[in-house]
Amino acid sequence: MIGFGEFKRRFRFRWLPTVVFALPVPLLVYLGLWQIDRAAQKSHLAKEQVERAQMPPLELDGHSVFTPDMSFRKVKVRGEFEAKGRIFIENRKHGDQTGFHVITPLRLDQSQVRILVNQGWIPATKTQSIPDVETASGRIEVVGWLEKPSPPAFPMPIKAEGWGNRWPYLTAELFSSRVPYQIFPYVILQDPDGGQGFVRNWARPVPFPEMHIGYAIQWFAFAGMALVLYVRLSLADRHPETPNA
Repeated sequence: MIGFGEFKRRFRFRWLPTVVFALPVPLLVYLGLWQIDRAAQKSHLAKEQVERAQMPPLELDGHSVFTPDMSFRKVKVRGEFEAKGRIFIENRKHGDQTGFHVITPLRLDQSQVRILVNQGWIPATKTQSIPDVETASGRIEVVGWLEKPSPPAFPMPIKAEGWGNRWPYLTAELFSSRVPYQIFPYVILQDPDGGQGFVRNWARPVPFPEMHIGYAIQWFAFAGMALVLYVRLSLADRHPETPNA
């Protein structure tokens, strides 16, 4: 009788384990490498944000050229607010209160070009109607940080024409589609020292490369587990060869 310890194991190719375990391994490894690349991108973005914050304000006018790497750059503009084009982004929180972000176009000096300015947060009224907002008249200087407005993960399939001056979110493309003039693709988050009674506690998004490193480790672990299971399922027991009598 042959004991358990006398069994030998050999690798035998099987289609089912190959399809279920072996083929997904390259995909899992690719996902892990992709997360590592994302972590490198986030680290680079965090470094850029620090560097841009330390730069002196960039003065903009109607002839300025915008590039994709201008987000979070501090800028200075001069012009006149146009209250007629103002919109209110609703359901914005400050502490436990609900209110609006006030977005006002600023016509740049000696130009027909506008840039949108987020003047800050104001509380909603008890009736949830749009509150009255005073607009600085005449030529004004605005200092703040550039931000690229983006839609939510699941934007509403509604055209901006039906929103009036009370919007659920803002993008430069939506605003541009309803006005006859040119606007820059960024919004200025007005400096907290700009006065006018608005709350301007801007939360700058902070990249977290560590999150992507954690995801990469998970994908690599899944790939390792799949590979181990594939090998185990492909090993078959066999008896040692019996010597001839």
